[in-house]
Amino acid sequence: MPPDPPPAVLERILALRPTSAATRLGDSTLPLLNPRDLARALEGGAAPLVCVPVAAVEAIPGLLRAARDQDAVLGLAAPYRPTHRDAPDAFFDAVRAAADECRHVRPVFLQAGPIRLTSAEPRELQLRADDVYRFVDAGFSLLSVDASTLVPEAGVLVASELVRAAAERELSVEIAAPVDESGRADPVALETCLRGFAAKKVEVRFVRVRLSSPDAASLRALAEVAGRFGAWLSVEALGPTVPTPEAWGPAGARKLDAGGPFTRLVLGALEPELRASLEVRAKATGVATWELLAQFGDPLQDAAPRAREKVEALSYAEALDLLERAGARGSASASVAFLAERAGY
Repeated sequence: MPPDPPPAVLERILALRPTSAATRLGDSTLPLLNPRDLARALEGGAAPLVCVPVAAVEAIPGLLRAARDQDAVLGLAAPYRPTHRDAPDAFFDAVRAAADECRHVRPVFLQAGPIRLTSAEPRELQLRADDVYRFVDAGFSLLSVDASTLVPEAGVLVASELVRAAAERELSVEIAAPVDESGRADPVALETCLRGFAAKKVEVRFVRVRLSSPDAASLRALAEVAGRFGAWLSVEALGPTVPTPEAWGPAGARKLDAGGPFTRLVLGALEPELRASLEVRAKATGVATWELLAQFGDPLQDAAPRAREKVEALSYAEALDLLERAGARGSASASVAFLAERAGY
């Protein structure tokens, strides 16, 4: 494991933290950065931005230790919890506490969501807008929104207003690629969508695609469209195992969201009846299991201490393997070296 960045270099990196994150972190030396800057620092290399949706906060210490030992950039995603108003603050505090405990000084980013929009009704939009402000104020550096089930025109209209609070603070915005009637991401609709965001002066940095849906040729087509608007492709691996980078890297993907293996660890600590019920519901609705787990707030709250510790330990081992296979080893030092010298635009 390479040594920590020298104090002078770390100070330059910490100056890049988004204002809301820096304010919340106070005297913490955690480099919580904008994934836009990290993707730019790693562009042209093999390493993607690896992001892990966190189904239970017990996994966070293990995930951070793995990122430290692999010298890797790591994103941590807080699944959207519409009925838990304090969830963004609680998640942020859990990350800071774990980072301070292990003196983590490798770059990380925090992703909010994806927040899924299923209606353009004013009441729902107001509720989702309130949630967005909570994530932004809590210190998250990436806001992910999925309006792919709405018609493209409506999706652009409501999503562009929803993410404006993040965009105005120059935080990264991620949208889900529009899908056709068969549920496949549609490059033509994506171009229309991104043109609509550009017309509304909203900068989209990542376009999210479910990896199980398109083939490599479709991914390349989507990446080409996204690139014309200054965005990178982000793939979401839905299964319990994560495909090797050969399945998505050559197609131009720059970010990988992989929650399946870690969700499996949390499910294993639950009562069999609850686990089976969640798996059935996920299959019936198409909603990722880690998002369903998030509705419990802390799904391991009633689990035995040994089970909670096991989730942390296994998350460490799983993250070590994921970061290694994704080619992310060394991405932390590489991004720090780049940003310390070329932080400007």
